[in-house]
Amino acid sequence: MYSLKKSQIVISTIEGAKKYNTAVIRDDVTHHFLLAKGFVENENLYVVSNYDALLKLLDLPSRHIDLVVLNDDLLKHRVKDFDDTSKYSNVFQFKELTMNLHFSCSLNTEKKIVDNLTKTMKMLEKRDVLLAIREK
Repeated sequence: MYSLKKSQIVISTIEGAKKYNTAVIRDDVTHHFLLAKGFVENENLYVVSNYDALLKLLDLPSRHIDLVVLNDDLLKHRVKDFDDTSKYSNVFQFKELTMNLHFSCSLNTEKKIVDNLTKTMKMLEKRDVLLAIREK
């Protein structure tokens, strides 16, 4: 969860976040996650269709959005000027949301390639490389 740094929001639990107005991307995993945690659409949870709109909401005082949900990489890639990222503050992270990494292959992908990908993923899992990626 990100806020504008100047807002000086401090959140230590998901329950504490409920007192703020939060914006998410429609049907994103975070949208459904927050609904499951008791956030209510149009009360403390607001839904938009794209990431550019999400960040703009923080800058519009008339919209009364305190927090947006996105990850660090999305923030860095959506904010055109790197210096502008400093106006945002990461105020809370969802430890419960973990990423499972998967490969998708065409039905026409050669079996040898699929087998090689499967073998490599198992090796990375065994060496805890995938765990390190998830934790990062």
